[in-house]
Amino acid sequence: MIAIVDAYLYADCMPVSEPDPVQGTWYVEFDNTDNPNDTAAVITGASLSLSDADPQVIEPIQVSPIESPPLPAGEYISVEMAKLPGMAHSACEHCDEFYDLVLEYDENGVKHHVLEEVTISCSF
Repeated sequence: MIAIVDAYLYADCMPVSEPDPVQGTWYVEFDNTDNPNDTAAVITGASLSLSDADPQVIEPIQVSPIESPPLPAGEYISVEMAKLPGMAHSACEHCDEFYDLVLEYDENGVKHHVLEEVTISCSF
């Protein structure tokens, strides 16, 4: 099982902001306690999208690290992750609104879709 916890994202919207003003960190918890085998997972996609937008606009993001550490059988591991600078992002137009932070992992052919709802706060 994979989960996102303690996500904190903010946008630096100072008078002259970068095309991608969003910064932040979170933890990804890898729970391999019920698995009798060692494993690992690799990110195949990461995105942010406004939770209530219709139609939904998915904005891809770059994150680090893109691979989990080795996950020994029966172990639980928490890894700090960060959003990296990337393509233009609309956060400064939607301050304090809810976003879906989505990470997609591949674990030896098994796909994991992990979602956490976060608010992006802005500084001006």
